[in-house]
Amino acid sequence: MIFRRIRSAHILSLNGYPAPAHVMLRDVKDRCIFLSAVFQEHVTYSELNGITNTEPTNLDAHALQAYRRKKRMQLEKKLIEKYLTANPGFDSEATIELKRWNELFNWETHGSFLSQAQSLLAWLKGEAYPQLVEAGAPALDGMFMNRFNEATWMFHRLLPNLQHGEGFGEDWNEKWRVLDDSFWQMQDGLAGIGKKIGGAFVRFIDKVFPFDETMRLPT
Repeated sequence: MIFRRIRSAHILSLNGYPAPAHVMLRDVKDRCIFLSAVFQEHVTYSELNGITNTEPTNLDAHALQAYRRKKRMQLEKKLIEKYLTANPGFDSEATIELKRWNELFNWETHGSFLSQAQSLLAWLKGEAYPQLVEAGAPALDGMFMNRFNEATWMFHRLLPNLQHGEGFGEDWNEKWRVLDDSFWQMQDGLAGIGKKIGGAFVRFIDKVFPFDETMRLPT
């Protein structure tokens, strides 16, 4: 599911729609955080779906569905706060940057704030007219590329957990390490041009996705 979302976002961006592609990455970001919690055995997959051992036994099917939905949403909010927006393992500067980073996804998802602001700015400058469907926005393209790199690094860190037994082999391990290093270099490059999110995101990855090629699927 996550790979399909990543692929869909990539296709949208290639066809000139970086803002909708950015919205799809919000789901990728959230799902990766939730799966990291599962692989670290902080929560179970059943709990992620709102299913617990303390469910009321007197609920009909509709009420049980509503109960589980409420539990799922409460846990998702808790995990986002624990791992991202209020993680005690980050200093104040990293926390501010990561909160802002998280809000960028929400701003575009709810009301298309980023793309509307981009269109309005271009209109005020006399560079373009407001469009019914936004396509071809260089600033949004750049933002999407950065978020795409970050979201795919999160997904990349989860992949070793799919291994069991002897794993996928040393050739796969070496390719994973090379790719992981390339993701780090991208973020280090952002930090090098004064973008604080670069360093903050590296700390986020190391803290929240502490996986390497030696990981195995929890049993």
